[in-house]
Amino acid sequence: MNSQIRNAIGHAKTEYFMYEQLIKYYPYTDLKKLNKFKEKSLVDFVYHTFLMKLAILDFVSFIGKWHYRMK
Repeated sequence: MNSQIRNAIGHAKTEYFMYEQLIKYYPYTDLKKLNKFKEKSLVDFVYHTFLMKLAILDFVSFIGKWHYRMK
């Protein structure tokens, strides 16, 4: 999982520029890096968040299978 994207969505600041289809996100919570940002295109950002969702679904499926076998 990309922890910087996850942290930017959950804990930090994101900005969306509609005409450029660009997302600027601030992945750092450290005070020294608070104003540093990264940029991604909207398509790339959505792609990475989709991959994170798939990883979570795989993990949930694994836990479900493990729980079933432990019974």
